[in-house]
Amino acid sequence: MCCEVFGSFDLVEFLWRVLAGMVGGLVTAGLFWLYGWWNVRHKFKRLQGIYEFVNRDGKPSDKSGSAAIA
Repeated sequence: MCCEVFGSFDLVEFLWRVLAGMVGGLVTAGLFWLYGWWNVRHKFKRLQGIYEFVNRDGKPSDKSGSAAIA
């Protein structure tokens, strides 16, 4: 299917290129997200554990509680 708008123009080929560009953009965005997720996970892995609440002077808080970071 050809349209004579700006010279020789193949509509099907144009649509395939647009689709390929969109898929390539989504794959690239996914790879960037995966890299960021992996980098943050790796960076904060050493903070994993259970933390008890304390006052500013370092003594245990009157209110019992803890926070778990997984």
